[in-house]
Amino acid sequence: MSMLFIITGSLAGLSILGFTVVSARERERRAALLTLAGGTAFLVAWFGLGGLFPQWTFPAVVALFAAVTMTLLLLLYPMGENRLPGTDTISAERVDERDIMFARARLKDGTPQHETYYGTLRPELAETDAALRGMPDLGEPGGRFHNDKDAAYFESLFAYIERIHHLGDHPVPTRSTPLEISPEEATRRVKALARHLGALSVGIAPLRAHHVYSHVGRGQGSWGEPITLDHTHVIVFTVEMTPALIRNAPMMPAIAESATQYLRGTVIAATVAGYCSRLGYRARAHVDGNYRIMVPAAAVDAGLGEIGRLGLLITPTHGPRVRLAAVTTDLPLAADRPRPFGAQDFCRICRKCADCCPGRAIPHGDRQEVNGYLKWQCSQEDCYRYWRRAGTDCGLCIAVCPYSKPATFYHDLVRQACTANPLARQLAHRLDNVFYGRRPRHTDVPDWFEQPRGN
Repeated sequence: MSMLFIITGSLAGLSILGFTVVSARERERRAALLTLAGGTAFLVAWFGLGGLFPQWTFPAVVALFAAVTMTLLLLLYPMGENRLPGTDTISAERVDERDIMFARARLKDGTPQHETYYGTLRPELAETDAALRGMPDLGEPGGRFHNDKDAAYFESLFAYIERIHHLGDHPVPTRSTPLEISPEEATRRVKALARHLGALSVGIAPLRAHHVYSHVGRGQGSWGEPITLDHTHVIVFTVEMTPALIRNAPMMPAIAESATQYLRGTVIAATVAGYCSRLGYRARAHVDGNYRIMVPAAAVDAGLGEIGRLGLLITPTHGPRVRLAAVTTDLPLAADRPRPFGAQDFCRICRKCADCCPGRAIPHGDRQEVNGYLKWQCSQEDCYRYWRRAGTDCGLCIAVCPYSKPATFYHDLVRQACTANPLARQLAHRLDNVFYGRRPRHTDVPDWFEQPRGN
């Protein structure tokens, strides 16, 4: 066998071994075993045939090199234009926060808010919501994956967020006279501060009417009060949720990680809002439990991603495995542009989140116009019903999304290919099913959590 033939086979073997090791470290046993078996078969065939037919070693190297090169060019070559069809032509409407499931879940029987909402605004939801509130709440005994010691952890995180989520509201600037600062410098400083505090990505957009809720449903302020927010810009942050914990969804580790990153987002947003205030500009942080805007909609306009089939923001590098927070302000800033990267087209093909959703809340069909948005409309009632049954905030749709894979060379290469063209999306969808399964389930929780009940 020629040295070139041996080197080529060795490089192929190292690439296969690399993906096997990465899959094993990610605890993706199926992917690791399939890669190891397929790679072993390839190497045995490669070196076996090279030994039997040495005259064909050079043509084999040329053929393998040509095949790999052509495949990469075909999958990475930009084909077509990624865009968000319809979102630039449909007039989006403002959403009433009182209609959000989290706001409805807080209504108490006999209160004026309860009587107004179910007596006047949404009487058709009274029976459904009463049944949901009658189920064990998150953290209470009765949920499928409930454990008192684990519940105490995420409850303490959410309780702390609720105690501090108002601290980022600065309706009156700390400085009476605004400092002179150009939009470019303000943007550079704000983004650098957010990243220093732990933000994964930061984007800025003009604050638009459809970003803002129409009425207060929860958090600071009076329930039902019309919302007026005359800030000029919105700064949106993402924070990463750790793959090792999210992969355990819908069990307790996933909700603990969700709460942890909501807390991180709260700290980032409150600090950035305080920074804007000390420059002499009004600002308000929008964080878990105390929003005045629809953060995912603002995140799309700020260039951070696309809204996927599962109803969450999908980012180019970490998929939906992020949590969001935002700051609105009248600090002059340089806005980013939306950056579609083919995620909605991939969602149209994939449907994995819909197949795996235990609450059957994610639609399998095409997008529809909802409040002026062209989107997949998830059933918040069905989603929240499963949350109550499980005793967690589920997150299984996040865990199974192919875009949620950890940021490694192999996964990043696939994500880049999916951004480039539709053919790569088709192939990535099929290979994801082969290597990771259509309905993956991970029960190897970290040893500082209890093992789940009721499996």
